[in-house]
Amino acid sequence: MQNTGGKTKSKIKTVFITVIASVLFIFTLFITFGKSFGAPGWSDVYSLFGVSENLNADFSASFLSVGNADACFIQCGDKNLVIDTGLRADYDKLSSFFHRHNITHFDAMILSHADSDHIGGASDLLDEFSVDTIYMPQIPSEQLPNSVEYSNLVNSVKKNNLDVTYPEFEENMAIGDLSIEFIMPDKVYDNINDNSLVFKLAYKDNSFLFTGDISSKVEEDMINSGEKLKSDVLKAAHHGSKTSSSEEFLSAVSPKITVVSSGKSNGSLPDYTTMARLNKFSSELYSTADDKTVVITSDGNNLKVYTGY
Repeated sequence: MQNTGGKTKSKIKTVFITVIASVLFIFTLFITFGKSFGAPGWSDVYSLFGVSENLNADFSASFLSVGNADACFIQCGDKNLVIDTGLRADYDKLSSFFHRHNITHFDAMILSHADSDHIGGASDLLDEFSVDTIYMPQIPSEQLPNSVEYSNLVNSVKKNNLDVTYPEFEENMAIGDLSIEFIMPDKVYDNINDNSLVFKLAYKDNSFLFTGDISSKVEEDMINSGEKLKSDVLKAAHHGSKTSSSEEFLSAVSPKITVVSSGKSNGSLPDYTTMARLNKFSSELYSTADDKTVVITSDGNNLKVYTGY
C-alpha cells in the first residue's frame, strides 16, 4: 500500500514556506517603497522593536526631512547637537524625532543664520527641551529679521534665561569627542544669507562641512583665504540653490558624500544644474526631498549612509 501521508506533509510544508516567503517579500517592498504615499517606513519598524535609527553608532548625523528648510541632529556618545530647526510649521517632525530617540537635552544648538526656514522651530525647541548653549552669527542691525520666528526666538532665550554665543572667525571648540571650527563669516556681508555660520565639524578622522545659505561669493572668499575646506561630507548650501556650490568650491571640498536639504514642493530648489555639479564632484549625493531623512554614521574612520526614515 502506497504511503501518501509523507508526500502530503511535504506539500503542505512547501506551500507554507512559499506563502511565508511571499508575505515577507511583499512586506519588504511595502516598507521600502511605500513611504512616499504615507506608509510606515523602516524607521517605524525599528522603533516598534526599540531599535535606534542610528544603529548604535559611535557618531550619527541625521539630516531631517523638514521640507524646504534645514535641520540636522548630531549625536556622539552622550553629546547631542541640533543644527538649525526648520520651519515652525514642521516643528512636530523635530519633536517626534527627538522623543522617539529619547532625547531630552542638547549640549548645543547651532543656528546658521536667522532666516525663518532655519530658526522656525527654535523657540518651541527651547521651550520643550533643555539646551546648554546657543551659537549663531552676530547679525548687523540693518539685517535684523522682522519675523515672528525671530521674535519668538528672542523671547524664548530670555524666558529660559539662556545666553547666545557669537563665534569668532576661526574659533575652535570641543564638545565631547567632537571638534568644531567656525570658518565664516570673516567679515560683515551685505545680506543675511552670506553672513551664515560656516563650520567644519570633525569626529576623529571624519569631517562634515556645514554651509548655511552662503552664496558663491563667500565660497570664493573661503578659497582665496586658503581655508582647508576638504571634507568627507558636505551639507550643500542654500538647499541646492543656483547661487551656491560653484565648481571651484566643490573641487576644494571634494566631498565623498553631499546632502541637499529641500522639499519637493519648492519649484526652484534644488536647482537642476546645481544638482548636476554636486553629482559630478561627490561620490554619493542625497536629497531629503527624495531620500527623506538621511542618516550618516561613523566609527571615526568609515562612513555609512541610511535613507528613507
